Amino acid sequence: MTGHHTLASWFRQHYRLGSTRGGSGAAYHEAMQDERAVVKVEWHQIKLNGAPRMLGLIHSLLAITVREDQSQSSRTYVLEKAASQREDAGEEYQNGIYISCWSEVTSMITLPSLQTLNNVGAALTMKRLWEVAMSTGKYDLARSNCHHVAQAVYNACVPDSHAQLQVLEIPNARWVRVAAIVKPLNYLGLNLLNSHALGSQSCTSQSQGSQSTLVSECTGSSLQHFPLHTVGEAGHMNPGHLKAACLAKWIYSPKREELTGLGGLLNINLHVLRQMGDENPTPVQWAVLEDEDAFYVTFKGTDNFVDVVIDFDLTLTDFCDMRVHNGISGGLQHKPPDGKSVLDELEECLGSVSVQNAKEVILCGHSLGGGYAILAALFLLYRGFHVTQVVTFGAPQVLVPDMDNPGCRWLDEITTLYVNAWDPVPRLPACLEWLELLARIGVSLAGFIHVRPTFLQDTIDRFKRFRHGYGLVGRLAFVAWHSSFIRCGLCSGEVEWLLCSPPPQEHATCARRLCEFHLMDEYLKILKAAAES
Repeated sequence: MTGHHTLASWFRQHYRLGSTRGGSGAAYHEAMQDERAVVKVEWHQIKLNGAPRMLGLIHSLLAITVREDQSQSSRTYVLEKAASQREDAGEEYQNGIYISCWSEVTSMITLPSLQTLNNVGAALTMKRLWEVAMSTGKYDLARSNCHHVAQAVYNACVPDSHAQLQVLEIPNARWVRVAAIVKPLNYLGLNLLNSHALGSQSCTSQSQGSQSTLVSECTGSSLQHFPLHTVGEAGHMNPGHLKAACLAKWIYSPKREELTGLGGLLNINLHVLRQMGDENPTPVQWAVLEDEDAFYVTFKGTDNFVDVVIDFDLTLTDFCDMRVHNGISGGLQHKPPDGKSVLDELEECLGSVSVQNAKEVILCGHSLGGGYAILAALFLLYRGFHVTQVVTFGAPQVLVPDMDNPGCRWLDEITTLYVNAWDPVPRLPACLEWLELLARIGVSLAGFIHVRPTFLQDTIDRFKRFRHGYGLVGRLAFVAWHSSFIRCGLCSGEVEWLLCSPPPQEHATCARRLCEFHLMDEYLKILKAAAES
């Protein structure tokens, strides 16, 4: 899939992420024979490359200096932990512990040290610190990684009389907590070879005709079972919403030359385009565009492992006087080194172009991108901008509704949430019935990777705990392929019952079918058909 990374390749990178280390481990035997006392410990950090850098992830290692006494020459070793890829790893690499010479690593250290301890406790040797490191067990991204071993060894060197110098929280603690949630997927029979990123590409081949391929694994009549006629009121296709849908797909693989005439966009001006990559170390891909009628801000949805990590950080945090999704708000507020956050740059851009212009401001996105659009709109409203519309396609629930909050009330007035029939994502994380359904049929909660239907119960319980408080704001706009119209209704009562109700049996047992309801290709196909009817 050109311009897209499959989640499979990102999970493989996730394994290599744990394999990062500074030294070769060649100084192990020398260190074990070195009986000189440890006199100094420095906790260093190394920047990681690629996608992990976008999240601010680092690798921890300790520079440990030993010396006989003040008159003797000293020696500095490096102790670190990494996931060993060698099945026949000898004693010198057990549990992923590596001891190297400082000279191997010094050129990699470009960041300030995190901690320095010059007053080391009772006579400690390298062998004793190696034993402390070994006690942390085999490498585990969530429970025993490079930061955990650095913390254990560093704290072992702190004298009892200076206990306040111990390090209580490891670097990247937030992402380690998320890893504890993501990691169980590996024990659920994760089908890496057949996983797909669910952005603008389908899991199955797309037909060239007018009929949808969504029923490829289910009965041809099953789409007729979505009770679109029973909810809300009939609506018509808003031309601005079709443009938003086209941009929500375009941002997955943005090319300037494809903007002309896209979804009726005329005289398009691309103000900002930020793509994920080392030159732009941000976890969010987004753009600001202008046509004759409006400014559009579009965000990319879940398409790689970084996005999955953000999806899974379901804890609630404070943002613009509301409680919101920690991962998504964190992505918007993330500031790369010597850079600006998405929100800072968005505010600066809209502030410079909209002061002289009374055009509409429309934020849009698919899946995770819709979540970004909602919280970015909340921020802009909080900062006094006049946001006119928020349009999302298959977006998850990203906040705790609070109608006493002026920003939330205004967001409720201007937001339209498109839901394609039985798309699971808009039901998450609040709908308990859907969590249990997805657990039974073996569909992961982020990215919808196919797994064996043997979910670990503690993983399900974890997600159930996170769901409390989440809800929707705005108008739900239900669509389905067999219909030429759209049904809309406020996020309450009459339409919410359908959102939380489980699908009919033929869909409840068809994992791939549920995944395909979520594809942006399908949303766009349905909205184009509605616009032409």
